[in-house]
Amino acid sequence: MNLKRVTNAKLIVILRKKKHVRYLICAKFVNRIGSALYNLALLTLAAKQTYSTLAIALVKLFENLPGFFDPILAYLTDRETRRLKKAAWLNLFQVK
Repeated sequence: MNLKRVTNAKLIVILRKKKHVRYLICAKFVNRIGSALYNLALLTLAAKQTYSTLAIALVKLFENLPGFFDPILAYLTDRETRRLKKAAWLNLFQVK
């Protein structure tokens, strides 16, 4: 499927027919909301600690650590035959 030629009408048809695409979009949406709330709470907690500068630096360091595993997860997803389903599950359980 060439994404350059996909119009809005075709995209709606794809979203209706492919439930895993819908799950992938919903999983990404829920993941981003959860990540934002988690980061806000964690940075608030780190700011209240005695060594707040060190605590905030450690939080930011460990926050970016899962990004190193993205290429590995993408490679594993590409090797699967049911890629959309696995990508939806990985986005749902992704830790950020």
